[in-house]
Amino acid sequence: MHAALVALAVAFLALFALPGALSANGSGGVVLQEDIGEYRVELLGTPTRPSVGLWHLSVSVLDLNDGRPVTSYQTHMSATPPIDPDSGDQTPRTYEGVPCTFTAGCQDINVEFDRPGEWEMALTISGPLGEETTQFQARVTEAKIDIGGYTLNGLLLILLGLFAITTRMWWLPWIRRLTGRRPSRRQR
Repeated sequence: MHAALVALAVAFLALFALPGALSANGSGGVVLQEDIGEYRVELLGTPTRPSVGLWHLSVSVLDLNDGRPVTSYQTHMSATPPIDPDSGDQTPRTYEGVPCTFTAGCQDINVEFDRPGEWEMALTISGPLGEETTQFQARVTEAKIDIGGYTLNGLLLILLGLFAITTRMWWLPWIRRLTGRRPSRRQR
């Protein structure tokens, strides 16, 4: 009974403290939704606003003519960083999409940002309806303290909640047994 209450409390705490913590792969915010040639492309990003570090993108492609998902296509992403003030480097990075683990017709791309600023992004779709490219900008910000997708504040909130639940359920009864005190009962 106590374990079930603890699990339920942790789930609710995670749900309200970190709304994205319990979400499935590919459920990030919409980064791009555009008709490109014969394709309708939707690009979801986790997090929606990228920061220095890893940016997970999920690409879904529909046939613009009949609205059906295109399942046999390749994705290619090019990311051109802002000029590095120290070295003058602005070498584009390229990434290939890989099929999503749980969603048919979806492809995942993980983009690595090493500095903040305006990055020029180019997404190319190659499939049965031809090859099409779209460009967009990603405004990359400085990284926050991030531990496996959780911000430090969110982790502290979860730990505080677990400490409060543990103290109430296990430590207080144990201390009462040691000291011989019983909880006071109100007279009715």
